[in-house]
Amino acid sequence: MIQTTMKEALARKDEIKDHYLYLIRNENGYLYVGQSKHPFKRLRNHINAWESRIGAYIKRSKPDSLLWVIELFTIEECEPIIMEHRHLNYKSYWLCKSDPSRFKRALDIAEAALIHCYQPAHNSSLNGLGSGYALEERELVNLFARLNLDDNAVDFIHL
Repeated sequence: MIQTTMKEALARKDEIKDHYLYLIRNENGYLYVGQSKHPFKRLRNHINAWESRIGAYIKRSKPDSLLWVIELFTIEECEPIIMEHRHLNYKSYWLCKSDPSRFKRALDIAEAALIHCYQPAHNSSLNGLGSGYALEERELVNLFARLNLDDNAVDFIHL
């Protein structure tokens, strides 16, 4: 696994070979899991795309988001997570990962396993949270705590 910051990832013009899966996280938790043969380019595309919820969140959170961590995984590094979180798909993964015509299916299985494992807030369609706003709410609670606001202030936000 390779770790870098959002700022470093966005500045890179080259790609890291064989690291097709990526995880975005900050100090409060996991934000997003994605896959791409060109993950740094894909991150830039997220930020430039108007319909990308994670891209909008990265832009809204600047300059703090520039310090977020990007973890890049090879498909082989995901195998223990696949075995634990998508064990019923492991045989399919294993058969697909060595076949270039089916490699994308292996990546899909690995991505689903990472999402199941880390429950990133902005992968709502696969993580079971049902909403991309779970982390933002936690961040708000943490901000209130840092500002020494009581539970009533937090409850007010839920109204």
